[in-house]
Amino acid sequence: MKKKIINHNNARSLRFVVNLNDKDDQKGPKLIDFILQNMPNKSRTTVKQLLRDRFVSVNGVAETLATRVMTDGMEVIVHAHPLPDKLNNPMLDILYQDDEIVICFKRAGIPTVGTSFEKKNTALRILSEHLKQYNPKTKVYMINRLDNDTAGFVIFAKNKDAQAYFTDHWDQIVLSQVYRCVVEGIPPLQEGLLLKPLRPEEGKKQTAKLIAELDPTAMGRPQNGMASYKLLKKGPHNSLLEIKLLAGRNNQIRKQMKQVGMPLCGDKRGGSVIDDLEAVALQMIKMVFVHPLTHEEMVFMEKMPSVFSRLVLYVPEKY
Repeated sequence: MKKKIINHNNARSLRFVVNLNDKDDQKGPKLIDFILQNMPNKSRTTVKQLLRDRFVSVNGVAETLATRVMTDGMEVIVHAHPLPDKLNNPMLDILYQDDEIVICFKRAGIPTVGTSFEKKNTALRILSEHLKQYNPKTKVYMINRLDNDTAGFVIFAKNKDAQAYFTDHWDQIVLSQVYRCVVEGIPPLQEGLLLKPLRPEEGKKQTAKLIAELDPTAMGRPQNGMASYKLLKKGPHNSLLEIKLLAGRNNQIRKQMKQVGMPLCGDKRGGSVIDDLEAVALQMIKMVFVHPLTHEEMVFMEKMPSVFSRLVLYVPEKY
């Protein structure tokens, strides 16, 4: 059994990890018994109340069932503040939270943070207002950002130290960011490297080759915005790509595909002829990072939208 104290804004949470490896009986204890074993100063009545009032999470999700059977490796946190009820918003899901970070899945249709066009209906504001219902002192800080019409995983910090740690060590602790997208056109290579997008003034002076062969040397010292891609499926006009970011917190896939003449389906600003998607055909399907406090590897995955497969076979009328 591992034990760690988490400190945050004078709050104090206790974290425990279930370890059954040293026991002959591999059947785990009930949650209430596991907490009592590790917090002997608490009465059974008090622990029941903690569970009822949502002070306990199992693997990052609030748990109220006292009789839930624990299995090896489960993480149990007794929080300093109650965890909110499930976020009831069609645009945002909370996948994991603790005293340091919150991991959400944002759907296409809202920006991550306020913009000149939208200041109220943002992922940051929705999450902040939700958490403040249970702890008015809660503050939420953005770590990575996705466009209004792009879906994927976004990480928020609950304190400035966690935000700074992610910002300063992003390329060391974020191990993988994988996207799927459908573009208009067929890339020249089955696998390749998307180079850093050109600035507007550069584009006027030169024509750059933004798609290159995979180069292990270049991938070992990538610049922000560089990414590798793999052609998964091609249709008569469109292609399904899997893209892995090589450096940086925020992708530049939209700009890269526009500059190579293969805009994302639905990206009207990028030149897409498909104008009825109400989004762009780009979604983050996997994110892997190392937790800044526990140093455990965390993996989040989401299925590719089914519409992507249909878009590959779609032929616009103008063609």
